Amino acid sequence: MKTTALLTPLAVLAAAAGLVASSAPAHAAADEVQFINAQLLANGAAISAEVGFACQKGWQSTISIAVSQANGREAAIGRYYPGHLNECTGQPQTLEAVILPETLVFREGSAAIWVTLDLCPAAQPMGPVPAPEGTAPDGIAPPATCRSGDTLVLETNLAQ
Repeated sequence: MKTTALLTPLAVLAAAAGLVASSAPAHAAADEVQFINAQLLANGAAISAEVGFACQKGWQSTISIAVSQANGREAAIGRYYPGHLNECTGQPQTLEAVILPETLVFREGSAAIWVTLDLCPAAQPMGPVPAPEGTAPDGIAPPATCRSGDTLVLETNLAQ
């Protein structure tokens, strides 16, 4: 399936905002997400999307995907927000997602896809966590916070 970088003002704005545009299905490095492919299911009633990702061991990740496609004077829009976290292994992993349209059905042709990787530390044991000696005045480590990983904005060609 042919995938090309989005060469519209949207891509220019995304690049200016520090977003990464990539379409090469290669192995993901640390804290990175990569688009692999997407295809129409059931005549546009859904899209099957596959993304690769990697993140540091000891963290958990969540991947969200949004698709927008012109359909006449309107747009077919769909989103994937998982109800679970992926355990980070430090190695490349793959996620397969089914995206249902929220408006019109999807069709064959060009579509814009946004893929976002967000990261949170793995669950900590209950109670205070001792800090490494000399790093915190009270000896208690501050809680780690979630952070954004990689975001892709690209164009792909949807087909059955």
